[in-house]
Amino acid sequence: VMTAYVVLDLIKKGELSRDRQFTMTEAIWKKWNGSSGGSTMFIRPGEKVTVDDLLKGLITVSGNDAAALLAVGIDGSEEEFAKRMNIISSKIGMSSSRFGNPAGWPDGGVTKVSAADLITLADRLIRDHPAGYARYFSMPKLQHGTSPDGKPIVQPNRNPILGRFEGADGLKTGHTAEAGYCFLGSAKRGGRRLIMVVAGMSSEKARRDEGEPLMTWGF
Repeated sequence: VMTAYVVLDLIKKGELSRDRQFTMTEAIWKKWNGSSGGSTMFIRPGEKVTVDDLLKGLITVSGNDAAALLAVGIDGSEEEFAKRMNIISSKIGMSSSRFGNPAGWPDGGVTKVSAADLITLADRLIRDHPAGYARYFSMPKLQHGTSPDGKPIVQPNRNPILGRFEGADGLKTGHTAEAGYCFLGSAKRGGRRLIMVVAGMSSEKARRDEGEPLMTWGF
């Protein structure tokens, strides 16, 4: 979500175009391909992908390959992009968080985000980038890449309340061994918006079973 905020900010300032293309390198692919790098949107080495499509993959299916390619394309390395993330996170008031990479991948404790700061981030993203929020965060699925048998790869949005809870329109799931199954969610009904964080759950089912009743209770 922080990576998305940074990219949407650059687009808003006119410093980055949605149509700009970045080329997947062998090094990024090896680091983040599906067999070793968690969630992916299945970008092939040498493939050119637009910023627009990378944002879709980043948000809809938590594409670590998309996050890394955006970071390297914009700043030359994931480390340099992480510096940009930290500057902006401080600016918007995320006082208990720091970022070491653009994908949220476990990095020995460098990357650390509090639940309260996730609420701050979601609130600012929705307020500062309403068009980007509407465009990217409620897509029901992502189609990108082809399987070994030549069929299109279609992955559903992992948001457990999207399409199940009236007014749900974002934001994103996450999972690491340290944090468990997590979810930053938002919904809007009758002009009232709620944002919630679920963290430390033991499974995708537990995350879903906790998320929907919590949002129902909130409204």
